Amino acid sequence: MNESNGRTARLNMRLTPVALHLIREAAAAQQEDVTSFVLGAALDRARTVLTRHHELHP
Repeated sequence: MNESNGRTARLNMRLTPVALHLIREAAAAQQEDVTSFVLGAALDRARTVLTRHHELHP
């Protein structure tokens, strides 16, 4: 665990070979590693979901 970057938790997932290939290809197209690509996408989605949730449930 690398404490210098502030990351202290780990997320593991299982996916199909096709899904992994697609994610790797997209990450490469953005010149990002897979971890950065997936984390960025997940954080964007989480922010969108929570913004909509807070708008509907103030």
